[in-house]
Amino acid sequence: MPTFYLRLPLIVSFVSLMTLCLHAQEAATNSLPETNPNFDHAAEAVVFHAEVDKWRETLSLLGEVLVLYHNGDGSLDNKYQDRYRELQFVGRQQFDAAFRSAVKLIDNAPREYFEAAQFLLLAVPHRYQMDWYEGTGEGAEALISLDLEDPKLIEIAGVSFYATAQFDKAERYLKMAEEAGTLDPAFAGLRPSIPDVQELWDRELEFRAADDAKGDLPRVKLVTTRGDVVIELFEDQAPNTVANFIDLVENHQYDGGPFYQVLGRRIAMIGDAAGDRAGSMGFFIDDENVGPEKRTMFRGSLAMAKLPDGDSQVRRTYPDTASSHCFVAYQPLIQANPEHTIFGRVIEGIEHLCALTRLDPSEKQDENAIPKIPDRIVSAEVIRKRSHPYEPKRTPLETADSSVPKSAPNQP
Repeated sequence: MPTFYLRLPLIVSFVSLMTLCLHAQEAATNSLPETNPNFDHAAEAVVFHAEVDKWRETLSLLGEVLVLYHNGDGSLDNKYQDRYRELQFVGRQQFDAAFRSAVKLIDNAPREYFEAAQFLLLAVPHRYQMDWYEGTGEGAEALISLDLEDPKLIEIAGVSFYATAQFDKAERYLKMAEEAGTLDPAFAGLRPSIPDVQELWDRELEFRAADDAKGDLPRVKLVTTRGDVVIELFEDQAPNTVANFIDLVENHQYDGGPFYQVLGRRIAMIGDAAGDRAGSMGFFIDDENVGPEKRTMFRGSLAMAKLPDGDSQVRRTYPDTASSHCFVAYQPLIQANPEHTIFGRVIEGIEHLCALTRLDPSEKQDENAIPKIPDRIVSAEVIRKRSHPYEPKRTPLETADSSVPKSAPNQP
């Protein structure tokens, strides 16, 4: 398969693959459950192979476009780039369809799983590495059900279920990883946080039910180099922040802007209109991050970035220093929640944000390293809003607190 598109990593150990082969040879005598009698395995296998074939065909087309691009005279570069982005989007959908079909096969026909499991052994860690958690926990769980003794799968299941707010399952697998001593230290705090996060999630679900009942919250579509993303804005909890964002969108301040900081397991940041990470558009807006209506930072939440306060022992950012910079969270970031105004959430296209090129501007680059090209917002458009004017209240920099530095926004 072309490595330039998916780069499926072999994170799952060779032992797991050998175990899988052994299970395949001993399917008649192993302890796996029988096929679900109400499941048409043969028909679903046809679906799985058809999805994989369509995906492979798209990968082949991507390769052809790449060859044409590198061997052309430059006159058709834009055409090839547009076609490449289109095929990437299609391929991602096909990959997801094949993935979900493979999980369905293993869940219902574990003795007939061999090719589907081979696919998942590569696809599960790939999705996990991308922070594409939707369905990934289920994929890891399906492989674990085949008695694959790989600790990485247990971690993948636990972290993926945590990210997608399936906290009962997250608790189970994170505990298994902890007891085995195989959990990445970066995730050591997840399981202890679950009771508090579950309570916040229950509250968030109440907010979302109320949002759906109203059915009129503003929405913005971001056309990105990876695909379209739709964001719903929490006007009822953060009205001035939403007004500020809508005004910036309608004045095309995000068009062409880069995802200039994309940190795996954490955030994807936008809003650097000037390209210098200076931290503002010439104004600040007040925080809207207190009170009972404050929203919580879960996966897909959109939050305002602020200026860092490296000298403070009690806070990490200066209050009321948001401007144009904002970020989407890849995971629940409860520890960062108190200082940031959460003013929206991704309702469509989270998988496209997962495909963004990872960039850490603070990371020192080797002088011989190939520069990474950031993904961009091609255009941003308000696709729904309420009938009243959106006129944000802003504090010009010249009247802002003189003790606040004019530096890059803080990342959570």
